[in-house]
Amino acid sequence: MDTKSDFINRVVQEANRIEEDCAYNSTGHFIAAKRWKITDYLLNCPAALLTGLAAFFAFTDTTILIFNSKTIAGILTVIATLLNIAIILLNAGQKSSQHKIHGEKYLALRERARIFRTIKLLYSNISMSDLTKEIVSYSEKKSEINMDSLQLPDWAYKIAKSKIEKGHTTHKADMGEPNLLKEPTDNKEVRVKNV
Repeated sequence: MDTKSDFINRVVQEANRIEEDCAYNSTGHFIAAKRWKITDYLLNCPAALLTGLAAFFAFTDTTILIFNSKTIAGILTVIATLLNIAIILLNAGQKSSQHKIHGEKYLALRERARIFRTIKLLYSNISMSDLTKEIVSYSEKKSEINMDSLQLPDWAYKIAKSKIEKGHTTHKADMGEPNLLKEPTDNKEVRVKNV
């Protein structure tokens, strides 16, 4: 294998690593974002409802079972306060947004690396030096996103891994993608029927 072919193979391997890492990270961050969004709704909706009910009972004069309206309002206020403390401490809405943003960043980098690997690398006349600079820039961008992003929870990674292994993140266009650097094993012509 000549030096240029060996170099191209190494660049393709690195692009594949970046794509794979970005696939796991983007999928994991999207899963985490969804889970945190659900958590946010599960905390905020009851807190708002209980606050409204507490206000209602605070200004009415009724008795339910053995509790008067002021006692009910107090109990509901305590529960709503506890939910609001959980909302503040967990910060689920913010975490959901951050995971989604980082999922989008990983996805964008994955797409750039894929286009580089499948099109730019193979069909443009770029010097080895420029190819090196470009693949290094993708690797640096991945490191930058890694440093800025929230840590991916283990459960989100495991779900992402399962989805990826089942092919949930594979585009139909990529099914059966040929090895772009190997010579074809047969020289059969492909004939297109006229319809």
